[in-house]
Amino acid sequence: MDHVLQENGVLAKRLAERLNISYIDTGAMYRAAGLYFYQNNIELNEENVKKYIDNINIDIYYINNDMKTLLNGEDVSIKIRENEISKMASAIGVYSIVRSKLVDLQRKMSYSKSVIMDGRDIGTVVFPNADVKIFLTASTEQRAIRRQKDIVKKEGKLIDLKTLEEELDQRDCNDMSRSCSPLKMADDAVLLDTTSISIEEMIDEAYKIVKERIDL
Repeated sequence: MDHVLQENGVLAKRLAERLNISYIDTGAMYRAAGLYFYQNNIELNEENVKKYIDNINIDIYYINNDMKTLLNGEDVSIKIRENEISKMASAIGVYSIVRSKLVDLQRKMSYSKSVIMDGRDIGTVVFPNADVKIFLTASTEQRAIRRQKDIVKKEGKLIDLKTLEEELDQRDCNDMSRSCSPLKMADDAVLLDTTSISIEEMIDEAYKIVKERIDL
């Protein structure tokens, strides 16, 4: 499940619950990798990424179907949702050595079981043969509004919409223009525009798409 929408994680998680299968948030892995550099005040460049990548160990576990992200043994599930770390996720994702490491981990997580995975290269790189691919989109304005509400709820901060729109556009530009695993819609993906619909309507639409393509 690729995305350009803040609620993609909520949609993927709720859809997985409805289908009774596992949900894996790949973005959390990139956020955790970015958090390592942020916490250790390491400048993000190719030389440093190659130097420190083997110091980064990321693991995923579940408590009552709630996914937790570990960075070198520490639960960073809350820390990685901060706005500064969100920007780091996109910045670190341009490095092929990082993507190679995390893609391998993502594939291992899906061995012998069905999963719903959300991320910006899932349908094109991680699982090009996935049974169902959904590419979410929404207007930048609407995504910024949703992102603003999310930050207020989680961090108690109010960031102006113009700043958020610029950050989202920059993130999309970074992800679409990177040479390794660029963000793009897979040829066999279904486009779901969520600009004008609620999260419940998103889940219903995604569930219909799944039902049309596989026998539940």
